[in-house]
Amino acid sequence: MLSFTRNGAYASFEEDAKGDIAVGKVADFVLLSDNLLDIDVDKIKDVKVLNTFLDGRCIYSLI
Repeated sequence: MLSFTRNGAYASFEEDAKGDIAVGKVADFVLLSDNLLDIDVDKIKDVKVLNTFLDGRCIYSLI
């Protein structure tokens, strides 16, 4: 995963602003109802998006 987060931010000279989840940094991510790595493949379609964050701000919340 680092190739998509820290290494990507480093490659674009933005490691001070993004690349990991930390105070003062921006992030785009979703909070899911289940861990996709722990559930049966057939149940992935039932996973809900609980929150969506864009630039570190919550733009959608189901909870």
